[in-house]
Amino acid sequence: MADNLFNKPLIRVENLFKIFGENDVKKPTVNAIDNVSLEINRGDVMVIIGPSGSGKSTFLRSLNLLEKPSSGHIYVNDVDITDKNVDIDKHRQKMGMVFQHFNLFPHLTILRNLTIGPEKLQGRSLHDAEREGMELLERVGLADKAHSYPSQLSGGQKQRIAIVRSLAMHPDIMLFDEPTSALDPEMVGEVLEIMKDLARSGMTMVCVTHEMGFAKEVGTRILFMESGRITAEGSPDEFFNNPSNPRLRDFLSKVLQSAVVHSIKKERTQHMNKKLHTEEVDSLFDAILCLKNREECYKFFEDVCTINEILSLSQRFEVAGMLRKKHTYLDISEKTGASTATISRVNRSLNYGNNGYDIVWSRMKDMQEFAENPSEEAE
Repeated sequence: MADNLFNKPLIRVENLFKIFGENDVKKPTVNAIDNVSLEINRGDVMVIIGPSGSGKSTFLRSLNLLEKPSSGHIYVNDVDITDKNVDIDKHRQKMGMVFQHFNLFPHLTILRNLTIGPEKLQGRSLHDAEREGMELLERVGLADKAHSYPSQLSGGQKQRIAIVRSLAMHPDIMLFDEPTSALDPEMVGEVLEIMKDLARSGMTMVCVTHEMGFAKEVGTRILFMESGRITAEGSPDEFFNNPSNPRLRDFLSKVLQSAVVHSIKKERTQHMNKKLHTEEVDSLFDAILCLKNREECYKFFEDVCTINEILSLSQRFEVAGMLRKKHTYLDISEKTGASTATISRVNRSLNYGNNGYDIVWSRMKDMQEFAENPSEEAE
């Protein structure tokens, strides 16, 4: 019996709808979830992405009925939890939930935040709950905060506590609702590392996030939602390297450009002339290939690139002079902090002069066309 249950989907969603405003004649109705059906298997790391207002969080919250669907069915371990006769609180104990804003009890210590659920809901002894609570705190490097209160912790620390609080209940699945969106950029990494460790341990996870690097690294299935529907689904490789959906391609290009611009601007502020790592050059390269037209190309270089990025990208594209469209060597030197000799060397190395932008764009288009029509090159 147990083996049969293990071979079945952990969660099965059938024809799910959530309509806001259906009982209010003064407001237009909104299909936040529009006929969604899917299965979540044990060990899946399902990542849901999409623009704001696409229904991602509403769908996630529906999986444990924090948001009650208008119609459709959700089966957890083969039990229809949308049935009014089902004890939903019992099923929620096996579905950990991590929110954007932590939701820790502010009047309880960190350790008590971890032990109150197992003790009150699962009947475990306080001694056992505290022992496991300390083990979990040790796991995330916060054992020294056991007797602190949430107000004494940083945002990243609070979110790590929220994750292990859910783990203390021994869940079958973890649901993450944009867990890094309320954090400062410096704190995002520490939370993502905990989530990566969970994924590697085999925990079943459903994550709503804008962290594309996390999705690509640990996701087993990626879903794209728009207007309440799942319009694209696939493995990370299919999803990010060969997206067939035009709307998905547009979304990914905007997310990628935004992430790269933020990262490079931050790096430029801290280390004006730091040479880029190979991975950083790859990120810039990927972002540039997503640009749609020459104007976007110009703006990207003017907004983002320092002389070292130009040098690194020149080696990749076999072009240089990208900053010389409107600037003299002296202008560029003042803008980037690079010496005029360095700028001269970059420009002279391949000597494309003022046409650098146009040559970059032309080469980009050639590469894109070859990627889309490789057979033409073969002919």
